[in-house]
Amino acid sequence: MRVRTIFRPLAALLCLLPTAPAQDQAAAEPGLEARIHRAIDRGTDSLLRTQQLDGSWRENQPGFSSGSTGLAVQTLLKCGVPPDPSLVRAMEYLRAVPPEKTYSVATNLIAYCQYGAEGDGGRIEELCARLLDTQDSGGGWAYPDGAVDLSNTQYAALALREAVKSGHVRVPKEVWLELAGVVLAHRRDLAGATARTGVPSAAGFGYAPNRDPTGSMTAAAVGVLSICAEQLGRLPREHEAARVQGLAWLGEHFAVDHNPNPVSKVPGVWHGEDAHTLYFLYGIERVAGLLDLERIGEHDWYERGATELVGRQDGTGLWLSNQANTCFALLFLSRATSRAATGTRAGAASKAWGFDDSGADVSVRAAGDAPTAVWISSFGPRLLEEVEWDGEAGAGPRVVRVDYFAAAEGTPLGDAERIGTVAGDPSRPAGKQRFALQHRFLRPGRWQVRADVTVLLPDGSLGEESSLEVVTARPLEIPIHYASEPYLLEYARDPARNLLAGRAVTARASSMFDEGSWRPEFAVENCRARAWLSANEDVAPWLEIEIGRRGVKASRLLLSHPEHQPPHLQARVRVVEVFVNGAKEGILVTMDPNPLRKTVVDLGRARMLRKLELRVREIAGGRESLLAVGFGEVELQLPR
Repeated sequence: MRVRTIFRPLAALLCLLPTAPAQDQAAAEPGLEARIHRAIDRGTDSLLRTQQLDGSWRENQPGFSSGSTGLAVQTLLKCGVPPDPSLVRAMEYLRAVPPEKTYSVATNLIAYCQYGAEGDGGRIEELCARLLDTQDSGGGWAYPDGAVDLSNTQYAALALREAVKSGHVRVPKEVWLELAGVVLAHRRDLAGATARTGVPSAAGFGYAPNRDPTGSMTAAAVGVLSICAEQLGRLPREHEAARVQGLAWLGEHFAVDHNPNPVSKVPGVWHGEDAHTLYFLYGIERVAGLLDLERIGEHDWYERGATELVGRQDGTGLWLSNQANTCFALLFLSRATSRAATGTRAGAASKAWGFDDSGADVSVRAAGDAPTAVWISSFGPRLLEEVEWDGEAGAGPRVVRVDYFAAAEGTPLGDAERIGTVAGDPSRPAGKQRFALQHRFLRPGRWQVRADVTVLLPDGSLGEESSLEVVTARPLEIPIHYASEPYLLEYARDPARNLLAGRAVTARASSMFDEGSWRPEFAVENCRARAWLSANEDVAPWLEIEIGRRGVKASRLLLSHPEHQPPHLQARVRVVEVFVNGAKEGILVTMDPNPLRKTVVDLGRARMLRKLELRVREIAGGRESLLAVGFGEVELQLPR
């Protein structure tokens, strides 16, 4: 049997484009609406791809615990992502990790309200009560430690509004009146025109009283005052004048490429860490949505902002390589404030990958996520010239079978697993038969899918191996988000079951890859955003965990690989020996090689644990000079 493998150059791997052929894409620039739809689809796919093993998103963890996850859930719902496994896991994580700071409480509350699960009414009431309890005596919100600021205050206002809309709570009138009052303290009427003439002039708002006005904070002020007006029916005269002033200021200083700050005369820039450009644009969207505005001043806010955003999205589908900025961009593009969450994707394109490549012998396409359909979309002209039988020109080759293979990200294509075979009929040409296969991937991630097409050569016989030729199509990369493995849902619940959570645990290690990013205590903080890694030159890595004299009663140990190792560091722990309470004899444990699986160690009967020692005995997957290994999280459980 002859085997021919055809791989196209990387420049031709345009797998994520749902249309074909590739050269048609350059023929005409799509209109703005189509570009917006595609940007939303790419952005939501990128968000889903960065979801962690436990259903959370890592940005600003552990400082803001579940805050980023709440923001991601809100964004995905507003963009029309249905409540499939990815969002189900995210909500389970939110239920397992209660928020602490104002931002986190607010984003969690918004997520619960918009997700709308029947059993979450009590959580909505509890989080609303926490916000009301932390409202400052002056009417605003802080982190909650520190001074009140307009940013935390606007998120509290947004969350309280969603809670009222959910029907689960009522917010007293006094709360809205005090909230409107605190906004006025942040106003900067620098021209003083109101005081001189009594006519409202443009006035911006700052992060704190007496701070320079900025676009993001002025949008926040106008948004909060608009929410107060909505809840109260009308604003007191001074508050309404402040809202008019703020709206006029936004019209005068409108921008889409930076966060306006006219006082300092130093405009923000897209790549500046303190620019808050996307935060500002989402603030503009909230103002326009709350007030039902098509224009702010003389500006078509949506067309200008959307044009800027679709041009700034990077190749990964993110904005500024940052989750929060990506959420703000998507909330703007989806007009989130005026649009109810529907569970229908806002983008026009369906999930489809691949195109017909006239230079390839075989082209493969795929569509869908749960399940995914894969099929042969075309045969190339060179292949047809060689394998079509006499008298069958244009009718296609005689196909014996098509074997489909898939490899998870990081797995060599040579180790790909067969996911199915579709039989052909070699007694006649294939014609337009597509040899389609449906497959349900059991875990999320990027998968490389390829097809091996076995054809019967002209005048050949099935009984002769030399009459068969296998043509391998170029691999097709498919991002899978809605995987349905039951264990992933359990992982989302694990933070609430981890007996090390909230305890004064001490961790030390044989070495660290570096001082700042891979510290031993990161493996015991009940948070998947960080991990411990040993130094490359550490030939016998170990991690010791002191739980304290009182200890904790447990019967099961869970170990997981680091989730965010740099691409060049591929070594993983293969075998670890676990010593309990200083025992001289340890338990040899072979780690699950799948980075998306935890390794469960049965400790036998429940016992009081005061000390754990994890000594790495074997390492897999690394190179001699790159052997940094460690653990993403160490957990203890006591199953009922």
